[in-house]
Amino acid sequence: MCIPNHLCNRYAYHFTVIDNLSTILRHGLLATNEKLHRRMPHTAIADQNIQKRRARTNVSCPPGGKVHDYVPFYFCTRSPMLWRVLENKWAEQRDIIYIVVHITIIEQVFCVFTDASANTNSPPNFYNKPGDLMKIDWDAVDTWRWASKYDRPGCVPVRQAKQAELLVHKSVSSELFAKIVVRSEHERSQVCQEYWRLGITPPDIEVDSGDFYFSDLDETRAIHRSSDYYIDSDFASLIQTYEEEIEHDLAASSGYR
Repeated sequence: MCIPNHLCNRYAYHFTVIDNLSTILRHGLLATNEKLHRRMPHTAIADQNIQKRRARTNVSCPPGGKVHDYVPFYFCTRSPMLWRVLENKWAEQRDIIYIVVHITIIEQVFCVFTDASANTNSPPNFYNKPGDLMKIDWDAVDTWRWASKYDRPGCVPVRQAKQAELLVHKSVSSELFAKIVVRSEHERSQVCQEYWRLGITPPDIEVDSGDFYFSDLDETRAIHRSSDYYIDSDFASLIQTYEEEIEHDLAASSGYR
């Protein structure tokens, strides 16, 4: 079963901090369990409570195992998770880079994918056949409107469906990177220099054109910081407040979808 034609030009995105790039280029993108097994140095920016949950979550289709046996990618950019990382100051936006792979990686290496984030107490559906990509809510993946007011009765909340995941078993070689996206020319120069230092030919290194980062973040008023994860009611309310404040500005300034 092949990837549906209308999805063949899509990509998947893994964001991390630029400090991890050297290790990634030398060893590939590694699943959490692989990093632990190899005792690989890594600057973590993830919510540790969520990571404990992912470590316990079973992958229900071959090759099986736990979510932490896989390298995670989103099919979306500007994810609720990125907003969560930035809102908690676990990383600065300028330090975030996106490692991008083509969706055809599904046909090249052992992968599974989900129809929602694999971060919740109730796990998503897992698939390993390319034709099942049709079961993802691509409208949710593509939207930037993921406050609870956009949820539909009987459907997975938009903020979870938006974060459908591509999970690559164990590791992803840097040779499979289609491109890297960065915040500015400064970070582009840093990435290129690291590739050259290691004697590796870089893929396309792109500066964000408006689809990957929260350009309005610094202009938004200070928001009450919650320790709860974004699927909980406090953070859902926070995000709804955020969207209500900036939606009209984004529509005018950055083509808000």
